[in-house]
Amino acid sequence: MKHLQGYINVLLRPWSATVMLWNHRRTLAYMIKKGWYKRAYNFAFVTYFVRGEDCGKGVLDPIWHLFPRLTPTFWDLELEITTNCPLRCKFCEHTFFPQEYKGQDLTFDQFKKIVDSIPRLKWLNLTGEGSPFMNRDFMAMLRYAKSKSIYIDFSHDFFTFNDNIGRALIDMGIERIYFSIDGCTKDTYEKVRQGSDFNKVITNIKRFIELKKEMNSPLPEICFRYAFFKDNWQEVPMLPRLVDSIGDIKDMGDEPSINIVGLLEFEQTKGLEVEIPQDYVDATNDSAKALGLTVYWSHVTHDEAKKAPCHYCVFWTEPYIMITGHVVPDCAVLMSNRRPFLEKNGLGNINQNTLIELWNQPKYRKFISTLKNPSGPVPSVCYGCRVYETKLRAAKYGVWDMEKK
Repeated sequence: MKHLQGYINVLLRPWSATVMLWNHRRTLAYMIKKGWYKRAYNFAFVTYFVRGEDCGKGVLDPIWHLFPRLTPTFWDLELEITTNCPLRCKFCEHTFFPQEYKGQDLTFDQFKKIVDSIPRLKWLNLTGEGSPFMNRDFMAMLRYAKSKSIYIDFSHDFFTFNDNIGRALIDMGIERIYFSIDGCTKDTYEKVRQGSDFNKVITNIKRFIELKKEMNSPLPEICFRYAFFKDNWQEVPMLPRLVDSIGDIKDMGDEPSINIVGLLEFEQTKGLEVEIPQDYVDATNDSAKALGLTVYWSHVTHDEAKKAPCHYCVFWTEPYIMITGHVVPDCAVLMSNRRPFLEKNGLGNINQNTLIELWNQPKYRKFISTLKNPSGPVPSVCYGCRVYETKLRAAKYGVWDMEKK
Protein backbone atom coordinates (compact mmCIF):
# COMPACT_ATOMS: atom_id res chain seq x y z
CA MET A 1 0.00 0.00 0.00
CA LYS A 2 2.85 2.41 0.86
CA HIS A 3 4.52 1.77 -2.52
CA LEU A 4 1.19 2.17 -4.34
CA GLN A 5 0.66 5.54 -2.69
CA GLY A 6 4.18 6.49 -3.70
CA TYR A 7 3.48 5.68 -7.36
CA ILE A 8 0.25 7.68 -7.23
CA ASN A 9 2.09 10.68 -5.77
CA VAL A 10 4.65 10.50 -8.59
CA LEU A 11 1.92 10.49 -11.23
CA LEU A 12 0.23 13.45 -9.55
CA ARG A 13 3.35 15.60 -9.34
CA PRO A 14 2.67 17.65 -12.50
CA TRP A 15 -0.84 18.37 -11.26
CA SER A 16 0.32 19.28 -7.75
CA ALA A 17 2.97 21.59 -9.25
CA THR A 18 0.32 23.28 -11.36
CA VAL A 19 -1.87 23.78 -8.30
CA MET A 20 1.11 25.18 -6.38
CA LEU A 21 1.87 27.64 -9.17
CA TRP A 22 -1.79 28.69 -9.38
CA ASN A 23 -1.77 29.31 -5.64
CA HIS A 24 1.16 31.67 -6.22
CA ARG A 25 -0.52 33.67 -8.99
CA ARG A 26 -0.42 36.80 -6.80
CA THR A 27 3.36 36.40 -6.49
CA LEU A 28 3.76 35.92 -10.25
CA ALA A 29 1.60 38.97 -10.96
CA TYR A 30 3.67 41.00 -8.49
CA MET A 31 6.90 39.97 -10.23
CA ILE A 32 5.55 40.80 -13.66
CA LYS A 33 4.28 44.17 -12.46
CA LYS A 34 7.76 44.93 -11.11
CA GLY A 35 9.29 43.96 -14.46
CA TRP A 36 10.96 40.87 -12.98
CA TYR A 37 10.15 38.66 -15.96
CA LYS A 38 13.10 36.31 -15.60
CA ARG A 39 12.35 35.91 -11.90
CA ALA A 40 8.78 34.97 -12.72
CA TYR A 41 10.04 32.37 -15.20
CA ASN A 42 12.50 30.98 -12.65
CA PHE A 43 9.77 30.88 -10.00
CA ALA A 44 7.60 28.74 -12.30
CA PHE A 45 10.62 26.59 -13.22
CA VAL A 46 11.43 25.94 -9.55
CA THR A 47 7.81 25.08 -8.80
CA TYR A 48 7.86 22.30 -11.38
CA PHE A 49 11.43 21.01 -11.43
CA VAL A 50 13.06 21.69 -8.05
CA ARG A 51 12.02 20.07 -4.79
CA GLY A 52 14.39 21.70 -2.27
CA GLU A 53 12.85 23.00 0.96
CA ASP A 54 9.41 22.08 -0.47
CA CYS A 55 9.65 25.02 -2.89
CA GLY A 56 8.65 22.80 -5.81
CA LYS A 57 7.51 19.34 -6.81
CA GLY A 58 10.48 17.89 -8.72
CA VAL A 59 8.27 16.48 -11.47
CA LEU A 60 11.28 15.07 -13.37
CA ASP A 61 12.76 13.29 -10.36
CA PRO A 62 11.43 9.88 -11.54
CA ILE A 63 13.45 10.34 -14.75
CA TRP A 64 16.63 11.17 -12.80
CA HIS A 65 15.92 8.10 -10.66
CA LEU A 66 15.68 5.81 -13.68
CA PHE A 67 18.26 7.51 -15.90
CA PRO A 68 20.74 9.37 -13.64
CA ARG A 69 23.10 10.13 -16.52
CA LEU A 70 20.45 12.41 -18.02
CA THR A 71 20.51 14.64 -14.94
CA PRO A 72 21.25 18.29 -15.82
CA THR A 73 23.97 20.27 -14.06
CA PHE A 74 22.90 22.10 -11.79
CA TRP A 75 19.51 23.71 -11.20
CA ASP A 76 19.59 23.84 -7.41
CA LEU A 77 22.24 24.17 -4.76
CA GLU A 78 22.64 24.57 -1.01
CA LEU A 79 25.49 26.75 0.16
CA GLU A 80 26.80 27.26 3.67
CA ILE A 81 27.70 30.88 4.26
CA THR A 82 28.58 31.03 7.97
CA THR A 83 29.21 28.99 11.09
CA ASN A 84 28.66 32.00 13.35
CA CYS A 85 25.67 31.75 15.68
CA PRO A 86 24.86 33.35 19.05
CA LEU A 87 22.50 30.53 20.11
CA ARG A 88 23.12 27.14 21.72
CA CYS A 89 20.21 25.08 20.43
CA LYS A 90 19.93 21.76 22.21
CA PHE A 91 19.60 19.64 19.06
CA CYS A 92 22.10 21.47 16.82
CA GLU A 93 25.58 20.25 15.99
CA HIS A 94 26.87 23.84 16.18
CA THR A 95 26.41 23.77 19.94
CA PHE A 96 28.95 20.95 20.13
CA PHE A 97 31.41 22.18 17.49
CA PRO A 98 35.12 22.22 18.33
CA GLN A 99 36.42 25.77 18.26
CA GLU A 100 38.08 25.44 14.84
CA TYR A 101 34.69 25.01 13.16
CA LYS A 102 33.15 28.12 14.67
CA GLY A 103 33.41 31.67 13.40
CA GLN A 104 33.82 30.89 9.69
CA ASP A 105 32.31 33.11 6.99
CA LEU A 106 32.10 32.69 3.23
CA THR A 107 33.39 35.86 1.58
CA PHE A 108 31.46 37.68 -1.10
CA ASP A 109 34.19 36.93 -3.65
CA GLN A 110 33.97 33.21 -2.86
CA PHE A 111 30.20 33.35 -3.15
CA LYS A 112 30.31 35.18 -6.47
CA LYS A 113 32.84 32.71 -7.90
CA ILE A 114 30.62 29.74 -6.98
CA VAL A 115 27.43 31.29 -8.38
CA ASP A 116 29.14 32.43 -11.59
CA SER A 117 30.47 28.91 -12.20
CA ILE A 118 26.94 27.40 -12.36
CA PRO A 119 25.19 29.04 -15.33
CA ARG A 120 21.96 27.01 -15.03
CA LEU A 121 21.40 27.77 -11.34
CA LYS A 122 17.73 28.52 -10.64
CA TRP A 123 17.36 27.95 -6.87
CA LEU A 124 19.75 28.66 -4.05
CA ASN A 125 19.37 27.86 -0.38
CA LEU A 126 21.74 29.96 1.70
CA THR A 127 22.03 27.83 4.75
CA GLY A 128 24.51 26.35 7.19
CA GLU A 129 25.21 25.92 10.86
CA GLY A 130 24.95 29.58 11.70
CA SER A 131 22.80 32.69 11.66
CA PRO A 132 23.06 34.22 8.15
CA PHE A 133 23.05 37.87 9.14
CA MET A 134 26.19 37.31 11.19
CA ASN A 135 28.03 37.17 7.87
CA ARG A 136 28.57 40.84 7.04
CA ASP A 137 28.50 40.02 3.31
CA PHE A 138 25.12 38.29 3.49
CA MET A 139 23.05 41.17 2.12
CA ALA A 140 25.53 41.67 -0.72
CA MET A 141 25.23 37.96 -1.54
CA LEU A 142 21.45 38.23 -1.66
CA ARG A 143 21.60 41.24 -3.96
CA TYR A 144 24.03 39.53 -6.31
CA ALA A 145 21.94 36.36 -6.52
CA LYS A 146 18.80 38.42 -7.18
CA SER A 147 20.65 40.30 -9.94
CA LYS A 148 20.78 36.90 -11.64
CA SER A 149 17.08 36.26 -10.89
CA ILE A 150 17.89 33.18 -8.77
CA TYR A 151 15.13 31.95 -6.46
CA ILE A 152 16.43 32.53 -2.91
CA ASP A 153 15.47 30.52 0.13
CA PHE A 154 17.08 30.69 3.57
CA SER A 155 16.41 29.95 7.22
CA HIS A 156 16.68 32.44 10.06
CA ASP A 157 16.23 32.36 13.82
CA PHE A 158 14.79 35.91 13.69
CA PHE A 159 16.47 36.67 16.99
CA THR A 160 18.23 39.56 15.30
CA PHE A 161 16.10 41.90 13.17
CA ASN A 162 15.49 45.54 12.40
CA ASP A 163 13.32 47.48 9.99
CA ASN A 164 16.21 48.22 7.63
CA ILE A 165 16.87 44.50 7.17
CA GLY A 166 13.16 43.78 6.76
CA ARG A 167 12.60 46.47 4.14
CA ALA A 168 15.69 45.41 2.21
CA LEU A 169 14.55 41.77 2.05
CA ILE A 170 11.12 42.84 0.83
CA ASP A 171 12.53 45.32 -1.67
CA MET A 172 14.88 42.69 -3.12
CA GLY A 173 11.99 40.27 -3.57
CA ILE A 174 13.53 37.35 -1.66
CA GLU A 175 11.21 34.44 -2.42
CA ARG A 176 11.06 32.56 0.85
CA ILE A 177 12.33 32.64 4.45
CA TYR A 178 11.95 29.80 6.92
CA PHE A 179 11.76 30.86 10.55
CA SER A 180 13.04 28.28 13.02
CA ILE A 181 10.63 28.13 15.94
CA ASP A 182 11.05 24.74 17.78
CA GLY A 183 8.70 25.57 20.65
CA CYS A 184 5.18 26.96 20.99
CA THR A 185 5.54 28.31 24.52
CA LYS A 186 8.17 30.58 26.00
CA ASP A 187 9.47 27.96 28.44
CA THR A 188 9.85 25.23 25.82
CA TYR A 189 11.26 27.49 23.12
CA GLU A 190 13.93 28.98 25.38
CA LYS A 191 14.82 25.56 26.78
CA VAL A 192 15.43 24.31 23.25
CA ARG A 193 16.89 27.45 21.61
CA GLN A 194 19.14 28.53 24.44
CA GLY A 195 20.22 32.15 24.27
CA SER A 196 17.15 33.28 22.34
CA ASP A 197 14.06 35.15 23.54
CA PHE A 198 10.62 33.83 22.56
CA ASN A 199 8.78 37.12 22.98
CA LYS A 200 11.42 39.05 21.02
CA VAL A 201 11.33 36.54 18.15
CA ILE A 202 7.54 36.62 17.90
CA THR A 203 7.58 40.42 18.00
CA ASN A 204 10.18 40.51 15.21
CA ILE A 205 8.16 38.18 12.99
CA LYS A 206 5.02 40.23 13.56
CA ARG A 207 6.90 43.39 12.63
CA PHE A 208 8.20 41.79 9.45
CA ILE A 209 4.65 40.85 8.44
CA GLU A 210 3.58 44.45 9.11
CA LEU A 211 6.36 45.71 6.84
CA LYS A 212 5.28 43.36 4.06
CA LYS A 213 1.74 44.66 4.40
CA GLU A 214 2.92 48.29 4.37
CA MET A 215 4.96 47.64 1.22
CA ASN A 216 2.11 45.65 -0.37
CA SER A 217 4.34 42.67 -1.17
CA PRO A 218 3.59 38.93 -1.08
CA LEU A 219 7.35 38.38 -0.80
CA PRO A 220 9.19 37.01 1.03
CA GLU A 221 6.85 34.11 1.71
CA ILE A 222 7.04 33.37 5.42
CA CYS A 223 7.28 29.72 6.45
CA PHE A 224 8.06 28.02 9.72
CA ARG A 225 10.27 25.07 10.66
CA TYR A 226 9.86 23.00 13.80
CA ALA A 227 12.39 20.30 14.73
CA PHE A 228 10.77 17.93 17.20
CA PHE A 229 12.37 15.68 19.78
CA LYS A 230 11.97 14.59 23.40
CA ASP A 231 11.77 18.12 24.83
CA ASN A 232 9.14 19.66 22.54
CA TRP A 233 7.16 17.04 20.57
CA GLN A 234 4.08 17.48 22.76
CA GLU A 235 3.66 21.03 21.45
CA VAL A 236 3.65 20.13 17.74
CA PRO A 237 -0.19 20.29 17.44
CA MET A 238 -0.07 23.80 18.93
CA LEU A 239 2.07 25.10 16.06
CA PRO A 240 -0.66 26.04 13.52
CA ARG A 241 -2.47 28.10 16.17
CA LEU A 242 0.76 29.83 17.13
CA VAL A 243 1.41 30.76 13.50
CA ASP A 244 -2.16 32.03 13.16
CA SER A 245 -1.71 34.21 16.25
CA ILE A 246 1.34 35.93 14.76
CA GLY A 247 -0.56 37.55 11.88
CA ASP A 248 -2.99 37.06 9.01
CA ILE A 249 -2.03 34.01 6.99
CA LYS A 250 -2.66 35.88 3.70
CA ASP A 251 -0.09 38.51 4.70
CA MET A 252 2.59 35.83 5.11
CA GLY A 253 2.51 34.88 1.43
CA ASP A 254 0.51 32.91 -1.13
CA GLU A 255 1.17 29.50 0.39
CA PRO A 256 2.83 29.82 3.81
CA SER A 257 3.82 26.46 5.21
CA ILE A 258 5.03 24.64 8.27
CA ASN A 259 7.90 22.18 7.89
CA ILE A 260 8.01 19.68 10.76
CA VAL A 261 11.25 17.72 10.90
CA GLY A 262 12.64 14.89 12.97
CA LEU A 263 15.78 15.09 15.06
CA LEU A 264 19.13 14.52 13.38
CA GLU A 265 20.91 11.98 15.56
CA PHE A 266 24.54 12.16 16.62
CA GLU A 267 26.39 11.31 19.81
CA GLN A 268 25.23 14.33 21.83
CA THR A 269 21.56 13.97 20.81
CA LYS A 270 21.15 10.22 21.23
CA GLY A 271 18.20 9.44 23.46
CA LEU A 272 16.33 12.62 22.46
CA GLU A 273 14.69 11.12 19.35
CA VAL A 274 10.97 10.24 19.41
CA GLU A 275 8.41 8.77 17.03
CA ILE A 276 5.56 11.25 16.93
CA PRO A 277 2.15 9.60 17.54
CA GLN A 278 -0.27 9.46 14.61
CA ASP A 279 -2.99 11.27 16.54
CA TYR A 280 -0.60 14.22 16.99
CA VAL A 281 0.10 14.19 13.26
CA ASP A 282 -3.61 14.14 12.46
CA ALA A 283 -4.41 16.91 14.94
CA THR A 284 -1.65 19.11 13.51
CA ASN A 285 -2.75 18.52 9.91
CA ASP A 286 -6.41 19.19 10.71
CA SER A 287 -5.63 22.42 12.55
CA ALA A 288 -3.35 23.66 9.77
CA LYS A 289 -5.88 22.85 7.04
CA ALA A 290 -8.59 24.78 8.88
CA LEU A 291 -6.30 27.81 9.04
CA GLY A 292 -5.13 27.65 5.40
CA LEU A 293 -1.61 26.45 6.18
CA THR A 294 0.32 23.75 4.34
CA VAL A 295 2.23 21.21 6.47
CA TYR A 296 5.24 19.23 5.26
CA TRP A 297 6.55 16.37 7.40
CA SER A 298 10.22 15.69 6.70
CA HIS A 299 12.29 12.63 7.72
CA VAL A 300 10.18 12.17 10.84
CA THR A 301 10.92 8.51 11.57
CA HIS A 302 14.03 6.98 13.13
CA ASP A 303 12.92 3.47 12.25
CA GLU A 304 15.11 2.24 9.37
CA ALA A 305 12.45 -0.22 8.22
CA LYS A 306 10.00 2.65 7.66
CA LYS A 307 12.35 4.69 5.48
CA ALA A 308 12.42 4.48 1.69
CA PRO A 309 15.32 2.51 0.16
CA CYS A 310 18.34 4.73 -0.43
CA HIS A 311 18.50 3.90 -4.15
CA TYR A 312 15.31 6.00 -4.48
CA CYS A 313 17.31 9.10 -3.55
CA VAL A 314 17.73 11.87 -6.13
CA PHE A 315 18.97 14.56 -3.75
CA TRP A 316 22.49 14.19 -5.17
CA THR A 317 21.19 16.50 -7.91
CA GLU A 318 21.10 19.22 -5.21
CA PRO A 319 24.57 19.18 -3.62
CA TYR A 320 25.56 20.98 -0.46
CA ILE A 321 28.75 23.03 -0.33
CA MET A 322 30.24 23.33 3.14
CA ILE A 323 31.89 26.51 4.37
CA THR A 324 35.28 24.88 3.66
CA GLY A 325 34.33 24.24 0.03
CA HIS A 326 33.84 20.50 0.49
CA VAL A 327 30.93 19.10 -1.52
CA VAL A 328 28.52 16.54 -0.08
CA PRO A 329 25.54 15.09 -1.98
CA ASP A 330 22.83 16.68 0.18
CA CYS A 331 22.28 18.49 3.47
CA ALA A 332 20.53 15.40 4.89
CA VAL A 333 23.98 13.97 5.63
CA LEU A 334 25.22 17.22 7.11
CA MET A 335 24.41 18.52 10.59
CA SER A 336 25.52 15.19 12.10
CA ASN A 337 28.54 16.62 13.93
CA ARG A 338 31.07 14.71 11.84
CA ARG A 339 32.63 17.36 9.67
CA PRO A 340 36.11 15.85 9.40
CA PHE A 341 34.50 12.65 8.11
CA LEU A 342 32.42 14.53 5.52
CA GLU A 343 35.46 16.48 4.34
CA LYS A 344 37.35 13.23 3.73
CA ASN A 345 34.42 11.29 2.27
CA GLY A 346 32.84 14.04 0.20
CA LEU A 347 32.89 14.52 -3.56
CA GLY A 348 35.70 17.04 -3.78
CA ASN A 349 36.28 20.71 -3.03
CA ILE A 350 35.15 23.70 -5.10
CA ASN A 351 38.26 25.60 -4.05
CA GLN A 352 40.16 23.18 -6.28
CA ASN A 353 37.59 22.39 -9.00
CA THR A 354 34.30 23.92 -10.07
CA LEU A 355 31.16 22.01 -9.14
CA ILE A 356 30.60 21.06 -12.78
CA GLU A 357 34.18 19.75 -13.02
CA LEU A 358 33.60 17.65 -9.92
CA TRP A 359 30.34 16.33 -11.38
CA ASN A 360 32.22 15.02 -14.41
CA GLN A 361 34.98 13.34 -12.42
CA PRO A 362 34.98 9.55 -11.85
CA LYS A 363 34.28 9.79 -8.12
CA TYR A 364 30.96 11.60 -8.58
CA ARG A 365 29.98 9.17 -11.36
CA LYS A 366 30.89 6.18 -9.18
CA PHE A 367 29.01 7.66 -6.24
CA ILE A 368 25.79 7.93 -8.26
CA SER A 369 26.05 4.45 -9.78
CA THR A 370 26.84 2.88 -6.39
CA LEU A 371 24.00 4.66 -4.63
CA LYS A 372 21.52 3.71 -7.36
CA ASN A 373 22.42 -0.01 -7.17
CA PRO A 374 20.03 -1.59 -4.64
CA SER A 375 22.38 -4.58 -4.31
CA GLY A 376 25.53 -2.51 -3.96
CA PRO A 377 27.36 -1.12 -0.94
CA VAL A 378 26.16 2.10 0.66
CA PRO A 379 28.44 5.09 -0.08
CA SER A 380 30.09 5.99 3.22
CA VAL A 381 28.96 9.61 3.00
CA CYS A 382 25.33 8.41 2.93
CA TYR A 383 25.50 5.87 5.74
CA GLY A 384 23.16 6.90 8.56
CA CYS A 385 21.10 9.27 6.36
CA ARG A 386 18.04 10.47 8.22
CA VAL A 387 15.86 10.39 5.10
CA TYR A 388 16.60 7.03 3.48
CA GLU A 389 17.23 3.51 4.74
CA THR A 390 20.97 2.83 4.62
CA LYS A 391 21.84 0.64 7.60
CA LEU A 392 19.82 -2.40 6.52
CA ARG A 393 21.36 -2.30 3.04
CA ALA A 394 24.83 -1.84 4.52
CA ALA A 395 24.31 -4.91 6.72
CA LYS A 396 23.76 -6.94 3.51
CA TYR A 397 26.16 -5.37 1.05
CA GLY A 398 28.64 -3.36 3.08
CA VAL A 399 29.81 0.26 2.87
CA TRP A 400 31.91 1.83 0.12
CA ASP A 401 34.74 3.75 1.80
CA MET A 402 34.75 6.95 -0.24
CA GLU A 403 37.84 8.31 1.51
CA LYS A 404 39.85 5.64 -0.31
CA LYS A 405 38.00 6.41 -3.58
